[in-house]
Amino acid sequence: ARVQYNYEGRYMLSAAIRTDGSSRFGKNNRWGYFPSASAAWRISDEKFFKNVKELSFVNDMKIRASYGELGNENIGEYQYMASMNRNNMTYSFGNSLVTGSAVSTFVNNDIAWEKKKTTNVGIDLAMFNNRLEFTAEWYKNKSEDLLYSVPVPAQTGVSNTFVTMNAASMENSGFEFSATYRNRDHALKYDISANV
Repeated sequence: ARVQYNYEGRYMLSAAIRTDGSSRFGKNNRWGYFPSASAAWRISDEKFFKNVKELSFVNDMKIRASYGELGNENIGEYQYMASMNRNNMTYSFGNSLVTGSAVSTFVNNDIAWEKKKTTNVGIDLAMFNNRLEFTAEWYKNKSEDLLYSVPVPAQTGVSNTFVTMNAASMENSGFEFSATYRNRDHALKYDISANV
C-alpha cells in the first residue's frame, strides 16, 4: 500500500507499507511488515526565494528525508523444521529387532525475517542555469536480526553442526557528496561527475 502527496511541486510526502510472507519461516514468524516514509521540500519554489532565482545563481534547491525497512529471507528451505534419519543401531521392540531413527538436525523454530532499516537526509542543489548540480546526504543503515549459522556443540548428538538464528546486528553510517557539471552550450556536449 502506498500514499503520495504533492503540493505544487514544493511539498512532497510519501508513505508505504510492504507485507511479505515466506514459507522459509515457521507459522509464528511467516509474515514481515516493512514500512517506509519520505518527505521533501523544494525551497527554490517558495516566494521568498524568487530573488535568488532571478540572479541565476541557484536554480533549484530541495531538502529531503526518508526512512524505510526491508526484509531478507535467504536462508534456504525448511530451516525451522527438524528432520529424522535412520541410524545403524537396532533396538529391541517387543520380540523383534528394529532399526531406529533419531533427530538429525538441531533447529530454531523462532527464526524470523532479517530487517534492514535505512535513514537518509539530504540536500539537492542546481546552480548556474543547471550547469552545476550538487548533492549532499547523511545516511544510516542498521541491519537487525541477521540470520546467522551458529555452531552447535558435537555433544548434542545431531549430525548438523550449525543452527540458523537471528543472532547478529550491524550498523554503518556516513556522508556522501556528489557533484556534476554539464556543458550543453557547445557542439561538444559532456558531463563530468565526481563523488566521495
